[in-house]
Amino acid sequence: MTKLNKSFSTQIAIFILFILIAIGITFSYNAGYRINNFSLTKTGSLELNLSEPTTWVFVNENPIHTTIASSEHLSIPDVTPGNMLVTVLKNGYWPWAKHINLMSGERKTLYPFIVNQHISTTTITPSDTQYPAIHQRLFGRNNLVKKTYTTEDGFTISIEENILTIGCAPEQTDILCNTTIQEKIPFTAVAEYGHNSHALIYSTPINIIITELSPQGGRISHTMYTGKDLTFYSEENVLYIGDGGTIIRLEL
Repeated sequence: MTKLNKSFSTQIAIFILFILIAIGITFSYNAGYRINNFSLTKTGSLELNLSEPTTWVFVNENPIHTTIASSEHLSIPDVTPGNMLVTVLKNGYWPWAKHINLMSGERKTLYPFIVNQHISTTTITPSDTQYPAIHQRLFGRNNLVKKTYTTEDGFTISIEENILTIGCAPEQTDILCNTTIQEKIPFTAVAEYGHNSHALIYSTPINIIITELSPQGGRISHTMYTGKDLTFYSEENVLYIGDGGTIIRLEL
């Protein structure tokens, strides 16, 4: 074989090798593999349920999505594994932000909630036709704190004076279970947050707080209302609050 033929054969072999490498890279990329810290890792994904329209979602300060409807489900594919900050923002609402660690190939579900910074309240007076029923519901025996109950999503809530214990069903492997929330004073009322079944509203005599059931990445809580001798009960998108001798209606 002449030197020219050998050179041409070598070029053909190199060309074929490049084609095979390009095909391999393309296949690996489409299969969700990325080079991360000089190693090949499989991308993960994030799943979020977002309650409000015009809510912005960021991953590591990079804008990912803006919702256009209420109760929108967002799936973020091909997320490079590692530590990251997921932030959910809406004008006029308290932000939600989590530092999470996404493993190679992991699909992680997050349950963000955002709370209006300017919650609307009205006072229910004795002249209101609903006042007797609301008063009985707030201050009667029917509004005593349940000692133990299970939510629709399988969380077990147990209350003992000033300690609230959160457990969860065995299939809920993506969240940390059997954690506690402890206050210095006893709980007076507890209810699920209507917009997000993975959040909880509870009260002590001096404040009403919304908090996450899952503590992954740190549990986020917001104080919604402060007062004196507080208790409450919830209906859809509304809290009826007993603040001393006054009844307050709070729009969620």
